[in-house]
Amino acid sequence: MAAAARADRPGSHRPAGRIPRPAGDAVVNRFALFSEMLLGGVIVLVLSLPLVTAPAAFAAGAEQLRRHLEGRADSPLVLLRLFREALADTWRLGAATAGAGAVVVLNLLLALTGMLPVRGLVLPATAVLAAVLLVAFLRTTASWRPERGWPAARAEARAMLGRDWTGNVLLAAAVGLAAVFVWMLPALLAVAPGTLVLAAVSVRYRALSRSA
Repeated sequence: MAAAARADRPGSHRPAGRIPRPAGDAVVNRFALFSEMLLGGVIVLVLSLPLVTAPAAFAAGAEQLRRHLEGRADSPLVLLRLFREALADTWRLGAATAGAGAVVVLNLLLALTGMLPVRGLVLPATAVLAAVLLVAFLRTTASWRPERGWPAARAEARAMLGRDWTGNVLLAAAVGLAAVFVWMLPALLAVAPGTLVLAAVSVRYRALSRSA
């Protein structure tokens, strides 16, 4: 009986890329997922503060959430270990992320303060650019796996950006909602990374299930 129970656990003998099957009581699982999202999101936010570490932090958060869904070890210490692994060979991506973020924030600040003569064009164009960059960022970080590394993650993200337009729209909507929530209540910035990680992982699972 014990062996059978272990065999039925989520994540047991599951091929890579397959969607985890829910097990147990649905309400408990959803509450556990919500708790994992909140805790993981706060840790991801802290790890992302230097900006250049944001790709590694979000990639580790996405892998941590997958581990939770698949019934594998998912403690905060595991998340920190994943973060250290994701930092390898990611400094160029981190520098590009920090640079793009600085440009977007600067444009938004200049447009909002009226210092730009074409504010009516710069503000929406910058918002659209930020959404596109964030969708690509979330696609890439959600595709990272410790056993494959960043080159495979970038290749998968490019492929999904080109063929999964519905997923791109869903991620853009998640980014927009997170921005609105933080604008309405700045304290929600603490949980925004967790919601974005959850959205990125969910959209990736959706794309994999449709291509299977």
